[in-house]
Amino acid sequence: MAVKTTLKTKEERSEYKLARDLADVRFVAKSPEGRRLLWRFMKENSIFQPNMNPEMFYTGFAEGRRAAGLSILSDIFSAKATLFGQMQEEHASELKREEIEIETEEEQSDPLSL
Repeated sequence: MAVKTTLKTKEERSEYKLARDLADVRFVAKSPEGRRLLWRFMKENSIFQPNMNPEMFYTGFAEGRRAAGLSILSDIFSAKATLFGQMQEEHASELKREEIEIETEEEQSDPLSL
């Protein structure tokens, strides 16, 4: 029979949820696919760029999305201190690989290329 743990106080429940959420982030981030998913989520929610726009409703909407992305970023830092740096390195490697592929394709399609 499983032992049921009862979290009595609001603080205990809050600490349990935080520990569970950070464990979830660590689980997802174990794989390159999971790290790419987290990176894409942060990028699509504009955490790496400002969201200023003369249209205040657009700015409000964009900042709401950005807040969601920043929440994930905060969880990443809390879950594992070195994780964000690892994700940056992997993203930079992917961009470099894509750049090389594009250059290679351009060289192969250039009729004047030797």
